[in-house]
Amino acid sequence: VLVTGPDGSRQEITKSGPDGRFDFPLLREGKYAVEVRARGFALYRGATAVESGRTMEENLTLTMGRVQEN
Repeated sequence: VLVTGPDGSRQEITKSGPDGRFDFPLLREGKYAVEVRARGFALYRGATAVESGRTMEENLTLTMGRVQEN
């Protein structure tokens, strides 16, 4: 999971746990672009806003990726 700050200069990366949860405990307030990559799924791109002093929760839905035969 990758989040990118509003000016594009700040990026944070983390991995999700077995239940799919992930966190970024030190993000500053602002809007962030979110990218999620997972084997077998299409790339997810979205956005979220972080508010100071609050724990934010987002439910993301990944779609199955394309199946390629060799």
